Amino acid sequence: MSSTSVDGGAEQLSSTAANPDESSGETAESSAQPTQGRPAAASGSTTGFFQGTKEELEKVVWPDRQQLISESIAVFLMVSLSAFIISFIDNLFSWVSTLVFG
Repeated sequence: MSSTSVDGGAEQLSSTAANPDESSGETAESSAQPTQGRPAAASGSTTGFFQGTKEELEKVVWPDRQQLISESIAVFLMVSLSAFIISFIDNLFSWVSTLVFG
């Protein structure tokens, strides 16, 4: 890619982009760009963003009703248990500090 000619520069750039191993010695995994899997329209425009978002949401495996209810109950119980434990420890420290400091 050290050539600066106008007519051959684009060909050399495209061949370097197609095979980065030749010029820099990097492997394909280490030189992969984060935008490699996205379509060109999704990388810059607002409509492309929403189109890409829609495509990704179609790939999501949504939980069924029973799984959603059971996992919501589990989250609620764990948050309640955590709040109770924190409240208990806070009240314990408050009681101990009252005994120590009067």
